[in-house]
Amino acid sequence: PQPDSLKLAGTKNGRGSHYSHSSIRGAFITGAAGLFNDNRVGWISALEDLGLQCEFLATDQLEAGELDQREYRAFVLPYSVALSDKEAVALRRYVEAGGLLLADGRTGLMDQRCTTRSNALLQDVFGVARAKVDPSAPGREGAAKFTKDDGDCRLAGRQLDDTVAEPDLALAGGEALGAAGSTPVAVVRQVGKGKAVFLNLFMQSYPRRRELDIESPMRDIIANVLQLGDVAPAVQVQTESEPPPSLFNVCYSSGDALYVASLRRLRKNRSDAPVNVSYTFPSKGFVYDLRKGQALGEGASASAALLPGDAAVFAIMPYHVRQLTVKPNVADRTVRYTVNIGADKARAGRHVVLIEVAGPDGEVRPHYGAKLVTQDGKADGELHLALNDPAGRWTIRTTDFVSRVTGDGTFGLGR
Repeated sequence: PQPDSLKLAGTKNGRGSHYSHSSIRGAFITGAAGLFNDNRVGWISALEDLGLQCEFLATDQLEAGELDQREYRAFVLPYSVALSDKEAVALRRYVEAGGLLLADGRTGLMDQRCTTRSNALLQDVFGVARAKVDPSAPGREGAAKFTKDDGDCRLAGRQLDDTVAEPDLALAGGEALGAAGSTPVAVVRQVGKGKAVFLNLFMQSYPRRRELDIESPMRDIIANVLQLGDVAPAVQVQTESEPPPSLFNVCYSSGDALYVASLRRLRKNRSDAPVNVSYTFPSKGFVYDLRKGQALGEGASASAALLPGDAAVFAIMPYHVRQLTVKPNVADRTVRYTVNIGADKARAGRHVVLIEVAGPDGEVRPHYGAKLVTQDGKADGELHLALNDPAGRWTIRTTDFVSRVTGDGTFGLGR
């Protein structure tokens, strides 16, 4: 993205996920295409349910070193069965520099051309070993019981009925926080300044668990594992209902501005009554409720009452928008105009401004309307009047989409 474009809020608090065409092919040729797809959806759904977002990083990007630039707190390898040597170098460098690297199972068993390797890539990083590398080896259903904690990662006493990804996996320098029978699960290893975690459990059952309203044990395990990398949502969201509603929360930043959206999902066997939702933002700013078109004042919090299927959208700006001015200039029926946003405390940044043009009769001419994006609070526009447009005083009306502050400018058109 460009420096002034929208991006995931808090890049240094962000999460990334591996996108590997080679792994898609590797799963297909070993008869695990369905598992691959369900597992990836499971990871995305669990992260979303935790109020987190993630970006996908493809093989070419990983090999080019973009993982170093993104500064993710955590990076997930969802069924990354096929890895290139360059990808492995980038991932090793990432965790050594302080990142949290998460893998579920069968990681690095193939190369980028889906040829089975003699030794799996990165198994030394994860602190595990395999007597035989077999991408087609079946998993085993059973109960994973967790017996240990690691700092703020509190797993001791938890249990999860699931499918163990690699039943024959052995420890080789890593510490298992649990086991399924004699098979280690949630293997953690300190690598340089960071940590690597090999779950040895897939997330393919999470979407179905969510449909049955029994996903919380699996979600809580992921939440605790993420604590190993001090990963937390950019915005804290709390509700007053029990069980809490299912919310999809997203946060994007544009310069110093933060945009927060929250959708209450439709869930079976859940109440249809409105639920009060409270939001705590990472820093104080001037808060606007975009759906209601209201300025809420300066602060670091907001609230909304959401029905199932309803949404709330907030903008937290580093300043209060005070005014919009527009200065038109007419030359031979071509009107060029400049829009400026006036704000207190700081220069305005990137905004979307709605343009409406009204004729001498006060009627809006929709074909002259526009949406402009300001840079540093300023944008230029242009329109070309028709030969049969009436003479008189015309008006350009501007509205800032965030604050709903308006400003008018007029120009005269002669015969």
